[in-house]
Amino acid sequence: MKETRTRSLVKSLIWRAIALSVTYLIALLFTGSIETSIMIALIANLVKTILYYVLERIFQRIEWGIIKKP
Repeated sequence: MKETRTRSLVKSLIWRAIALSVTYLIALLFTGSIETSIMIALIANLVKTILYYVLERIFQRIEWGIIKKP
């Protein structure tokens, strides 16, 4: 079973939305600055979204751990 690129992208975006919120709140707690917290959260999550998408696509090419039905 393989996922489409669109499915991988949607999963990545949903996860990143959750992570963006957490990163923002932690950055706000440490910096006390809304602007700085927003910048930290946006930059960190943009990089992480791209990396997660690439990882998902790599794993689609690896058969390890997949049980194929006869």
